Amino acid sequence: MRHTFLCTGHTPRLTDVVRAENCRLWTSEGRRYLDLESGVWSTSLGHGHGAVTAAIEAQLHELVHTGYCYYHPVVDRAAAKLLDVTGIEGGKALFLASGSEAVELALAIAAEATGRRRFITLAGSYLGAYGMASRTAADQWIEVDWEGDEGLGDLPLEEAAAFVLEPGSSSGRVRFPPRALVEALARRVREAGGLVMANEVTTGLGRTGEWFGFNHYGLKPDLVAIGKGLGSGYPVSAVALGEVWRRVDLGHFHYAQSHQNDALGAAVALAVIEELERSRLVEKAREDGARLLAGLEAIGARHPVIREVRGRGLMLAVEFVPADGPSRALRVAEALFERGIILVRRPGLEILRLDPALTVAREDLDEFLSAFETVVGGLG
Repeated sequence: MRHTFLCTGHTPRLTDVVRAENCRLWTSEGRRYLDLESGVWSTSLGHGHGAVTAAIEAQLHELVHTGYCYYHPVVDRAAAKLLDVTGIEGGKALFLASGSEAVELALAIAAEATGRRRFITLAGSYLGAYGMASRTAADQWIEVDWEGDEGLGDLPLEEAAAFVLEPGSSSGRVRFPPRALVEALARRVREAGGLVMANEVTTGLGRTGEWFGFNHYGLKPDLVAIGKGLGSGYPVSAVALGEVWRRVDLGHFHYAQSHQNDALGAAVALAVIEELERSRLVEKAREDGARLLAGLEAIGARHPVIREVRGRGLMLAVEFVPADGPSRALRVAEALFERGIILVRRPGLEILRLDPALTVAREDLDEFLSAFETVVGGLG
C-alpha cells in the first residue's frame, strides 16, 4: 500500500485480498481467511451476496445517480420498506452515503424541529467520526454516566433537542445500558418537549438479534440513523423520521449532498432489507448469537484470563484481564490471524470484538470457538 494513506488506527495485515465469499477471503496466493468482523461491521449479508450484486447490476442499466429535481422510483420503494421495518408510521426517510453523515443530519433535524441545540446521550457512546456527533463539548452535549451512582439527577432537560441512544456498541466495547434507565431518560426528555433518536449505524438491521437495537428497549424513536449493514458493504446510509418531519420548516432548513437519495444506493438498501426478511436472518442472528455467546462463556469459565463475555445477537465482545506484559487481546488476535481467522482488537483496550455476517455458517463459528480456546489456553 505504497500510495494509499491509511489512518484508521489499525495495522493493515492483508494487502492482496482478491476474492471474497460470505465470510471467507482469499489472497492472490490462495490463502484463505475467515472474516468475523464483516469488514468494518458492514457486510451484513456477507461478502458478494447474490442479492446485492444482482441489485447493483440491474440498477446500473437504469439510473445510478440522481439530481435535485429527478429521482428513480426505487428510492421511494426503498424508503417505504425502511420505514416499515423500523415501525415508523407516517414518516419519511432519505438515503446518504455514511453512518456518520446520517447521525449528523439527524441531529441537525432534531435541532431544527425543537429549536434547541443541546443533546443528551449516555457516557461512552460513539456517535460519529466528524461534526457535532464526534465532540462532547458541554455546550452541545449532556452526558449521563450510566455506570455510576448519580442517577439522572437534575438534568437540564428543557435544553435538550433529543436523547440520542446508541443501544449497545458503546464505542466498540459492546455494553448494553439498562432498560429502566433508557426508558426513564426517553420519557423525561419527551415530557420536556425533546425527541428520542436512535443511532443504529452499528446495531441496526438484525445485528443484535432484533431488527434494531431500540427494539430491546421497547422504544419508538422519532429519528433513526442507519448505516453499515444497510448496504452490506456498499456505502449507503439513511435517516428515518417519524412525524417529526412535519415540524421542519423546509423553507428554512436545507441539506443537499451530492449522493443524497441516489438510485444505486437505494436499490442496494432495498435488496438488503428484502433478503433479511426472505431468509429470516434477524432470527438466525438471534439464534447463532446465543449459541456463540454460550460457547464463549463456557471457554471463559475454563480460562480465568477472560474477564467477561458480552453479547447480543451477533455483536459480541471478549474482555481479557490485563496482563503485566504484552496485551492478551492483541496476542490472541495475532495468533488467530496466523490460523486464518480475523478478529479486531479495540485499540487501547483488552477487548476483542466479533461481528460476523448474519449469513455466517455455523461450522465457521465452531471452527472459531475451537481455535479460540486453543489460543487462549496457551496464554499461560
